[in-house]
Amino acid sequence: MIFARTLMILVFMAPSAGVYAEALSEEDRGLIDRARAKAGSSQHEICAYTFSSNDGQTTTRVRFDPSRGANPWRLLERDGEKPEGSEAEEYEAPSQARMSHPANVDVSSLDSDDLHVLRRDPDTVVFGYSPRDEKGDLIHKKVSGELTVRREDAVLTSTLISGENFRQAVVMKMREFRIRTALDYDPEVGAVVMQAMDMTMDGKIPLRSIQMDMHLEFGDFDCP
Repeated sequence: MIFARTLMILVFMAPSAGVYAEALSEEDRGLIDRARAKAGSSQHEICAYTFSSNDGQTTTRVRFDPSRGANPWRLLERDGEKPEGSEAEEYEAPSQARMSHPANVDVSSLDSDDLHVLRRDPDTVVFGYSPRDEKGDLIHKKVSGELTVRREDAVLTSTLISGENFRQAVVMKMREFRIRTALDYDPEVGAVVMQAMDMTMDGKIPLRSIQMDMHLEFGDFDCP
């Protein structure tokens, strides 16, 4: 919901200097309450789904099915080729696939005390809020983003966080950090689910560079 849990925590926002920010109206609060009620939750993690990833070098499509037991992942396709023999059954999902279930959408940001309006469009309202970690501490003042709620049906349709040239303590320096997600209501699940995620990271930690440009897609939900 990428969504390693740590990444999903970062779906928060801090307004930068000069960015327009408007306090919430009663109508805004009603829209937020409705959006929160429509978001997926842990009860939807029983749903199977197809997961596709593209890192610019390899494309992979796999199927996640909780009913499969110890290894719920099954390889469907890699670089356009179907797997041979037992490869499909013995496939183990890489770290970027072992993230929060896309039908379990984290809407904790909608409870943020500093939630505010960044922009009102004809069809959507774009909200902002401050990024905080699991302890409630501010992530970084240079990390910013937004989330978008559709007016017509109060569906959370997208989130975006991004930051450039910031340090996290003394161990990490990030030149670019961006996570964009696309969401919508899925009638099979009966809730808002994550449909896609784009992750870009360029930075360093001790003795290692971090470089990632990944596109992920989720679909074909099947719920008991």
